[in-house]
Amino acid sequence: SGVNEAVLELPAGASAFQTVLSSPLVLGAAATSSQANLKKMAGDTASFDGSVTLNGRSLRVASPGIRFGGAVTGNGNLVVDAGDVSTPVILNSTASDFSGNISVLSGVLQSSSTAGVRNCIPDTSSVSLGADAVFSLGASDAVNQLTGAASSIVRAANGNVVLSVARAILRLSTTGESRMVPRHLPWRRSAWAQ
Repeated sequence: SGVNEAVLELPAGASAFQTVLSSPLVLGAAATSSQANLKKMAGDTASFDGSVTLNGRSLRVASPGIRFGGAVTGNGNLVVDAGDVSTPVILNSTASDFSGNISVLSGVLQSSSTAGVRNCIPDTSSVSLGADAVFSLGASDAVNQLTGAASSIVRAANGNVVLSVARAILRLSTTGESRMVPRHLPWRRSAWAQ
């Protein structure tokens, strides 16, 4: 209906993932069915390094190339509807602890863009992928549940990563070797987990 929607447009950075806004963003409390829309005005990438407090609302990221360097907190869902699969929307803070789920309707959601920055998605969040949507891991992470359309993709962005999904572990590699391991089986921490 648009009645309970708000739009925030970020300017694009002059260089790759240049910080364009570092102030906290607190979404006003509203009906749980409302959402705030975050867009990028133009250009390839922009980095939003302030924290985001969802406050009972969903945040819809409607442009590719937005990097969240600050924590996403509060209760509400994150919706990625970026369209473009060449430039990801990136969650890059280990302090994110929001209570909600993530839907990637279109485009790419990437967990971590920095080597060694793991667990940027809360372990209690479920991730669902729409047709042709991509979930990319820059480092190891854990989610509660992972679902997706047959044409959706889960991939490693950097080297070997481990995605823990409730009762299973998906080991991904940029070299092409990927495998699902039931979580209840003992496994040794190795180069895969790093």
